[in-house]
Amino acid sequence: MPRQPTAEIRLRNVIECLERLVPFLNELNFAFGTPFLIAISNTILSLITAVQTAKKRKDECIQFMEHIHQVVYAVINLHTKSEIPGRLELATLDHLKRFTECLLSQESPTYH
Repeated sequence: MPRQPTAEIRLRNVIECLERLVPFLNELNFAFGTPFLIAISNTILSLITAVQTAKKRKDECIQFMEHIHQVVYAVINLHTKSEIPGRLELATLDHLKRFTECLLSQESPTYH
């Protein structure tokens, strides 16, 4: 049976992936002007810093960041799979707005 990655390996992996996605989100914003993408990328960078310095509940922090990673890929997919690339429907923009608000409410986690 394969060994499960340690918390530190999981954290390093998700941080590396998210750090590579931030410039891509910024490029999507530049190309399509989609609202909230800059706020999402800035919040991700803040959360990365917070999670790296967390001393308690580390596994919960890592799991949270892994979920964010999955959602960010879904946001990117929305742009590439929309009928007109980069043009999102109002309902989709509303979901993106709510996701951004959720991220912003978590920007200063109390996991220290």
